[in-house]
Amino acid sequence: MEKNSSTRAIVALGSNIEPRAGYLARARDALAAFPHTHIVQMSAVEETEPVDVPGEYAHMKFLNQIVVLETALGPLDFSRRR
Repeated sequence: MEKNSSTRAIVALGSNIEPRAGYLARARDALAAFPHTHIVQMSAVEETEPVDVPGEYAHMKFLNQIVVLETALGPLDFSRRR
């Protein structure tokens, strides 16, 4: 169910699997494709060290980004999208 007013949603993105930047771009595109939703702002992409990951992933650095969206979707509709 959608609501009429617009709400801001803040989403944290991250990938440690190549192509890391490509996965971030795909995630941004997918979020922007939600109905009644658009990206308002996004942070720079930051590379970070892995924290609290299984040993086999300890050598894989992450790319992370924050995306701010405006959406008319309700919280449950927004969070259930794929």
